[in-house]
Amino acid sequence: MRNIFFILQIICFAIVGCDGKDRVHKSNTEVLKEHKLLDSFSEKVEYIPETHTEINTDTILGNGFRVKIRYLRHIKEYVSIEYDEDSIHHRKYYYDFVSKVTVYKDSKRDI
Repeated sequence: MRNIFFILQIICFAIVGCDGKDRVHKSNTEVLKEHKLLDSFSEKVEYIPETHTEINTDTILGNGFRVKIRYLRHIKEYVSIEYDEDSIHHRKYYYDFVSKVTVYKDSKRDI
């Protein structure tokens, strides 16, 4: 019984010992090219703002005016900036914001 346990233990150590020592002398770029992953690691994409943003403000003034402001990120319009730094291609997308202002006077739409 001890011999079987000892043999299984040696086999486990042999399998765990195969940890990629052949890649020790390769650079990270070579390893990524070998696995066809270089493109995904050499590009960084950022979206500003990262998530959908919408702000609604409703204000009632003492003189009878009511102001509604809706401020949101425009989904289809953005400014793209691309540059290379330290062999990484950076892309930044800055989304435009759209504002809609509605003014009411005594519950009637004024403007």
